Amino acid sequence: MAPWTRTALLSACAHALPPVEVHADGRLTLARYPGEVHGDLPERLAAATGPLPSPPCGPDGRPLARDAVPAPDPAGMFTGAATPLAARSWGRPVEKLAWHPLTGRLYLVHPPAHHATALRGQPFHDHVRLIVLHLERRLCIRPCVPRWAPGGTSLHPDAAQAWLSVQLQLAARAAVLSTAEPGTWLTELNVNNRRLEARTGRRGW
Repeated sequence: MAPWTRTALLSACAHALPPVEVHADGRLTLARYPGEVHGDLPERLAAATGPLPSPPCGPDGRPLARDAVPAPDPAGMFTGAATPLAARSWGRPVEKLAWHPLTGRLYLVHPPAHHATALRGQPFHDHVRLIVLHLERRLCIRPCVPRWAPGGTSLHPDAAQAWLSVQLQLAARAAVLSTAEPGTWLTELNVNNRRLEARTGRRGW
């Protein structure tokens, strides 16, 4: 039996997709966490071929932004904002980013604040939220179902919303990594607080 393409596999599994690692060369692997078992999915991910999914269209068929445009606010609080994965705020590495897929604006979060602080009242669910684990060089991305998704935003997405979330996370990955040195970051999709705590030993993500 021929292996799945990466696009077909991620689409088919989107509704129940565990955290998946995306390597610089497009390879897919399963992020391992204690007590989590996912059948033959690790083998299927490893065998999948072809390009990663293309970005989805936004509302009314509008294309998504392809870039990440850093929007440090206030600007004087951040240094190195042009390369967000290396940016610092008052001497501390920036660990959280929020990308707007329609405008490309990338908000930097002053540590240890939460994403909502940097968004300053803007619609929370319309942004893809990213966590930067500097020591691991791992970019973790949370699920995102914006208000313009079919059926609106949801904490319990259906299959179409879950697939859109995967596509948006991959679009955010491409946009943010376009500002970084090629091939130096591993990306993890579909992270949540429990898994971040298990990986880092820290709470409050």
